[in-house]
Amino acid sequence: MLGYDTPEKKARCLSEFIDALRATQHLRWMLWKSSKISTQTVGKDRYGRVLTKLSVDGSDVSERMIGTGLARRYDGGQRQSWCVEGFGGF
Repeated sequence: MLGYDTPEKKARCLSEFIDALRATQHLRWMLWKSSKISTQTVGKDRYGRVLTKLSVDGSDVSERMIGTGLARRYDGGQRQSWCVEGFGGF
């Protein structure tokens, strides 16, 4: 999905893993309770993955995820770390 980055479940630290679970659950909840889901295919990335904009009930999912603090704006390039210093690494 385009426009945002979320923590990874294959995390480098415990805080990232926990945030990844929270982001996943939040997205699932948004999809579950929505009455209309729409997608717009924009192209493919350098790995051949389909790039898609996702909307629920007329609202951009990337903006909603970013607004919760469970995601960051992302338009390519190097990702920032989601690990919180002092919260324990794997």
